[in-house]
Amino acid sequence: MKLEHIPNALCVTRLVMIPLLWILALAAPGQRLLFTVLLAFAFLTDSVDGIICRKYRLATSFGAKFDRISDDLLTLNAVGWLYVLRRELFAGYWPMLVALLWTMFLSVSLQYLRFRRKVSFHLYAGKAAN
Repeated sequence: MKLEHIPNALCVTRLVMIPLLWILALAAPGQRLLFTVLLAFAFLTDSVDGIICRKYRLATSFGAKFDRISDDLLTLNAVGWLYVLRRELFAGYWPMLVALLWTMFLSVSLQYLRFRRKVSFHLYAGKAAN
């Protein structure tokens, strides 16, 4: 595999892992360790693809959009997995969760209103928030 294909391959890996992680979360409750390791690996690939792109100057418009989509889908599903696997964590924090989801919705809406598309900021603060 050529070096320039690795970042997009890592994005594809994240997307392919989403259904696998749902299977583990729903059908294999005894496999929490495997689920946790795979989820950590999926989030790690997000950092690795960014490092490779910056270090070797491989950033493309398509790659940035693809990375953002795969990151958003993984993060959104992570909230779902957390709800499925640890529902009790949501009991006292639902107002905060609603506020966070509203903030995300507002951010994306404003991006579409202002730029007619979702903007890829790729800031370390955004990665830390995820």
